[in-house]
Amino acid sequence: MAQYEKTIQSAFREVADALAARTTLDQQIQAEDALVAAEQSRYGLADVRYRNGVESYLAVLTAQQDLYSAQQHILESRLARLSNVITLYKALGGGWEIETKAPAIANAAPQKDLYRN
Repeated sequence: MAQYEKTIQSAFREVADALAARTTLDQQIQAEDALVAAEQSRYGLADVRYRNGVESYLAVLTAQQDLYSAQQHILESRLARLSNVITLYKALGGGWEIETKAPAIANAAPQKDLYRN
């Protein structure tokens, strides 16, 4: 009976942890969306300033590098969010089955080569 209660408490803890992480990740993604938008604007302004002779090309490259970095961070956060969804799904008792059927292509008849006569 004690083992059963321990298992139930563990399941509740896993669900609570996954839900808390979900909220945090959602907030992080929103903040990173705003950062990407700001970096895109910065890059665009730096490019315009360079084309008008006001800014060096180094400023454009730096802005572009910062934009790429911000985009990379938001992709990592989105990946973490998707991983969190899977963790939550598993904690709630979900699962999936892997199909073991052989692909239909293996039994298909070979097709005629169109490039040969």
